[in-house]
Amino acid sequence: MKAARALLLFVLLIFFSSPALAKKPISDPAPVNFRLVMPQYLYQEVNAFEVGLGGGAVQTGSYFFVLAGIGTGEFLGDFEDIIDVKAEHLETGRQYSCAPWHCTYLADVVQQSWRVLLRPEQWMFEGTWEFTMSYWGRDPGSPQDAKKVVHIQRAQHRMGPVTFPIKPSYVNVVKSEDGIMLSWSAIGNPRKGPVDYEVWILNENNCPEVRLQGNWAECSGTLCGLFDAVRNRVIFRISPEWQGHFVILRNRIHVRDQSSEARRIIRLP
Repeated sequence: MKAARALLLFVLLIFFSSPALAKKPISDPAPVNFRLVMPQYLYQEVNAFEVGLGGGAVQTGSYFFVLAGIGTGEFLGDFEDIIDVKAEHLETGRQYSCAPWHCTYLADVVQQSWRVLLRPEQWMFEGTWEFTMSYWGRDPGSPQDAKKVVHIQRAQHRMGPVTFPIKPSYVNVVKSEDGIMLSWSAIGNPRKGPVDYEVWILNENNCPEVRLQGNWAECSGTLCGLFDAVRNRVIFRISPEWQGHFVILRNRIHVRDQSSEARRIIRLP
């Protein structure tokens, strides 16, 4: 009997001494730190890319890309405070643990991606995906020395019409003293439809340092992409300082809040 009482006392001491157990997680009123939740179709082709964007091997093929973009501020003070991010397909109850990308910015945006690549099945493209982030946070306005407690934020994305863009093909790279001219075959006129094209330039840490958009979007300057309707090609000019870096060529389609993408990763000469 004494041993049982001692064990019970020990359990109670652990329970009330641990803030994570003694207090239920706080459900935030809004998913303010979710900058983006976008499960989508993704095709990627990798050419001579030894290290993947997440630090591991990257394979060519079709995927269902479960993606959440998270930013700091409001309740979340630091990316290191994130405990985990999970994605659940509500209709089937299937859950997946998302892994953090080693990059904590996307070009000029401070954001960390949490994602998982799955081999696509039909059920993934239907219904609603719910993302749940658990993290150590403080309430806005609380003093800096206030103790952090476990918070939870949830965000949902209902799948829309899914498209399957083809990969960037017939890629042409021309190097000169002025820089690099990068072009590939278009899959549609970006000024007339839901098609878009981008180039991400990766730095030495394989993180997107520069995001090049087209002049059909909100872009101005000499590095904007151009659409050649006569030759049906998209063209991007890249500064010579990025010679030898990896770049991601992106064909994107966005229909009614649902994105799909086909990308190709190459190294510039």
